[in-house]
Amino acid sequence: MSTRAGRRPGRAWLVRIALAMASVLFALLGAEGVARLLWQPPEPAAPVAQPAAAPPQQAVDPELPVLHGLLDLARMDVEGIHKGVYFRSNSRRLRGPEYAREAAPGVLRIAITGDSVTMGSGVEESDAYSQVLERRLNEPARLESNGRRVEVINVGLDGVNALDAMVRLADVVDHYQPRVLVYGFTINDIEGRHYAKQPGREDDSAVFWEKARAAANSPSYLWRAVWPRWMHLWSKIFPPEHSYPRELELNYFDNPAAAADFAAALDRFAALSRQPEHCGLVLLHTHLDDLDWSHRYSEIYEHVARLAEERGLPVARSFDAFDGRDARSLWVGQFDPHPNREGHAILAEVLEAALLALPPACLEPAPPAAALAPSHEAH
Repeated sequence: MSTRAGRRPGRAWLVRIALAMASVLFALLGAEGVARLLWQPPEPAAPVAQPAAAPPQQAVDPELPVLHGLLDLARMDVEGIHKGVYFRSNSRRLRGPEYAREAAPGVLRIAITGDSVTMGSGVEESDAYSQVLERRLNEPARLESNGRRVEVINVGLDGVNALDAMVRLADVVDHYQPRVLVYGFTINDIEGRHYAKQPGREDDSAVFWEKARAAANSPSYLWRAVWPRWMHLWSKIFPPEHSYPRELELNYFDNPAAAADFAAALDRFAALSRQPEHCGLVLLHTHLDDLDWSHRYSEIYEHVARLAEERGLPVARSFDAFDGRDARSLWVGQFDPHPNREGHAILAEVLEAALLALPPACLEPAPPAAALAPSHEAH
């Protein structure tokens, strides 16, 4: 009797464990059933309309040289292939055609500075958001209503930081005298001389997307619905210590020297924007990572927006236009998260709305240079 009595507690625990496991299994099966009834894979967002006047894609001449990086792209009058598309620069080392030094009468000039996103890394020259914006603002209905033609100069260059971008912009302001100045901000613009890299840093984007893709292909609807959201939340609350997102956070918020360099770049942009006949605007590029409420760089965007607004600069936030979209469908390449043609169209749409919200005087073509020059006539 004592032996049998001594075994009963063990059996009772086994029964309890079995019942608990069965309860968990039934709960998961129930949750799976609910997920299959209620959850649907996200539908792709409707594409942003391209202006009707969009030119055809530029044929790539295989005889052209391949342009690899900053030293190739920053030369004057260069012509070649970069990331599989045709690339050219003019005599001012800007991507695009030659421009007359003085704008034609009635032409509003806009200059957009920034890094590879502004330049249009991996997309045709005509698909960069600067040129999409130009076509949108020059659509026949607009020209008929206001008689104002717009010329948008792309000052972006792959590999520059915020201070470098302002040096390039200052040269364009001096040479071409644009009326409206735009700074296209990207999260890595803080990477200057005082930027501190994390030892042993690993970019976890590839690992993240591999796991997300595996979850999206899971036969379990519950796993598809829950796992990506859990990944986003976990990486936002506990970014890996040696990850790139963590490195950026440390530099923006805990590296005074790097933060001062970035603030100096904004000061330079604000000073250029306050010059007579100029208006400035900051466009926040959305990093094409997790395009939902848990976007890992939202705190940096708001920090930069505050810095800009403290300097009297209006800010165009682009995240809402990207929110809910499939990030990878907007990538220029399988392993390249720069925006593709569709991504640039979204940025152009956001920037267009922000420009049209500026004071009307900002959108009036600047008077001819001769009219601005001091008169030397005798009185």
